[in-house]
Amino acid sequence: MSSAIPKTSRELQSAIDDDKRKQAINDAKFRAVAQHEDYDTFKNMVSVAHLKPLQAPKSKREPEAPAFAFDASGARDNVHEMELPSSRVLPTNATTSAAVRAPATEAEYHRQWAAHAEPGARARWLVEDVPPVALTKVFARELTADVISGIAEEMQGALTRDGAAESHVWALAAFEALMGAGRFALALRKLDASAKATLKANFDALASAGHVDANDVEVVRKKFKV
Repeated sequence: MSSAIPKTSRELQSAIDDDKRKQAINDAKFRAVAQHEDYDTFKNMVSVAHLKPLQAPKSKREPEAPAFAFDASGARDNVHEMELPSSRVLPTNATTSAAVRAPATEAEYHRQWAAHAEPGARARWLVEDVPPVALTKVFARELTADVISGIAEEMQGALTRDGAAESHVWALAAFEALMGAGRFALALRKLDASAKATLKANFDALASAGHVDANDVEVVRKKFKV
């Protein structure tokens, strides 16, 4: 009997490994945006996300009790043990605000978009609460020209007037994420002249501000054909 691994098993393992690599890269993108890293750090975190550490992480040690928890003989003194007030105890399922509020479906995205109608509110919501990689999943079925033009219009002020580095990092990562959404090419063809002009202004601001790599900006700009 041959001991060779069947081809189907190898293909299955390869697919599993590929999925794990993609998940690790996506997780790294989420972490980088949530931590408001600059674009160079963002790229570095993503580029090494799939690599495994040389050593396994050391096991966590139980926290040692404070000195006042022991009596004179060295025995544990339960009378003096203290507990933090409940208001200061973090829940075990604590997560970042971005992870809690980020839309997971098209319906959630459009509902939250409509809820942030005040001037400047949508740009703040996008940068603070919508991880760029989430856009690929949200619009996996179909990306529309209205979504592209809406993001470009809201981000124009953040990029040209405010100029915050995190806005530039988010915008470039978001435009890159939209390239992987469903029917991206069709959405581009449906953009009108005004939307294309706004997109061009976005990319011009990204390229000139210096918060992100100009070469990376040009690569994404070419995909948007502006």
